[in-house]
Amino acid sequence: MQKLYAEIDPHKKTFLNLKDWLSAFQTFSMRDTLMIELKNFLQVQFANSESAFAFLQSFGQTPDIDRATFAAASRSLIATRKL
Repeated sequence: MQKLYAEIDPHKKTFLNLKDWLSAFQTFSMRDTLMIELKNFLQVQFANSESAFAFLQSFGQTPDIDRATFAAASRSLIATRKL
């Protein structure tokens, strides 16, 4: 926690203000972060891309993965995710 706090408080003021916060997270993108997390999680859970695709595909009724199928598979993966 100290290292994280020190990273956000670069001037070592021992307090954070909005400017510090915005500066630390100015490049934060929720979409990019979620994509990275999804890719990393899939790499850990599955041996290869084909097995990950087959898992997602198993939640649907067709060979393709539509939005509803992707959502169902994602909910399943999130339920097993260890934080």
